[in-house]
Parts: sequence; C-alpha cells; structure tokens
Amino acid sequence: LEAGMVNIVEAMEAASVERLVAVGADGILQATPARLRLETQEFPDTMRALANAHYRAFEAVRSSSLAWTLVCPPLMPDGQVTNHYRTATDYLPDGGQSISVGDIATFVYRELVSNDHVGERVGIAY
Repeated sequence: LEAGMVNIVEAMEAASVERLVAVGADGILQATPARLRLETQEFPDTMRALANAHYRAFEAVRSSSLAWTLVCPPLMPDGQVTNHYRTATDYLPDGGQSISVGDIATFVYRELVSNDHVGERVGIAY
C-alpha cells in the first residue's frame, strides 16, 4: 500500500497532475487530538496491520505537493446511494459504523469537483 501510494504520488507529480482524492482506512483518523484510532485499545487487533499500512500511505500523500483528500470510512457494505451521510474532518463522525460503497463513491466524486476538503482526512459514515 505504501509503495503503491509513493508510486502514484511520484507519477502524479511528474505528470503535473495536482488533485488526488483517495479512500483510506478509518484507523488513520484521530481518536483524540494526540492519538489515532488505530492506537486505541478499542481498535480491532485484526485490522491494526492494515491500518498501519494505510497510515504509511497517508504519510506519503501528506508529504507530497498534491492537493489531496483522503476519505476514511468504517465498514463499507454494498448499498445504494442515500446522500444522507455525515462527515467530519480528521475524525469519524460520532457513532459512525458504516456507509455504503455507493455513498462513498458519491462523496469522492463531489470532493473531486468541489475541493472542499483539500489537505484533509475526512471521516464519513451514517
């Protein structure tokens, strides 16, 4: 994941492509101002290695020259677009447990054209 993101960032910078909107894990969001969700006792041990890989990919994006946004959902079941989701900068919305793939795709597209969250991790959930 980290190597892939480094390659994407390098290729985008070399081609002068400035905008990146990608999906990351909710573990890279803040639990508190000083602690990531993946660093809490409540975070599932089975997901910790993957969340750490997502964090290293986030570091590659954050240190780039790109105008980036990382959309960070919790569970992503298949589902229809509802357009009734909540977002929070750097945090998962309170009580958020899931969001459909359709609503994530909708948010990614809207962010790509609106640029409302450049340079931010965005928690998204119902």
